[in-house]
Amino acid sequence: MGIRNTERNWGSVAKWLHWSIAVVMIAAIVCSVWADQLNPDIASHRALWQILIMKLHKPIGFTALLLILARCAWAVSGTRPRLPDNMSSREVLLSKSVHFGLYALMLLVPLSGWFMSQYSDSTINYFGLFEVQNIVQPDKARVGQLHPVHVYLGLFTLGAVIVHTLAALFHHYVRKDGVLSGMLPGAER
Repeated sequence: MGIRNTERNWGSVAKWLHWSIAVVMIAAIVCSVWADQLNPDIASHRALWQILIMKLHKPIGFTALLLILARCAWAVSGTRPRLPDNMSSREVLLSKSVHFGLYALMLLVPLSGWFMSQYSDSTINYFGLFEVQNIVQPDKARVGQLHPVHVYLGLFTLGAVIVHTLAALFHHYVRKDGVLSGMLPGAER
């Protein structure tokens, strides 16, 4: 397996980016759900735990943004493997639409979170390595507007990921056309 994609297979860089983004996005979701689900009976400690968890959520989200930008740059710089010949034109359109939607959502979710952090005048401490400085003026009203946008985009992303996963499983178990195995580390179609 090579580094670059071919018409038949995904390259190692595309696979690494794909699975890294998946892990990082899952970690960001776990942090946000964990912060929301803290026991309100321990109210005095709840706020502190939420702050600490969100201090972890933010650099994880920023990592997702960086990886997604790298994935987009890699995607436009090379070849994409061909879709299986047994896919109808409707399935090809659906596949391309879901992938385009996933890329858009994967960019918009961390961007909306980053701007929410920016407008709240909260820098992102990137795992103690550096601070991601604010580039906009604080605006609490915008934070309130961006929060539901960030949450709903996250939910739409989760839905698109579920559709993407189900389609990959369909190709693997029903069609047996190598689509899923083509994205697995160390495997080829």
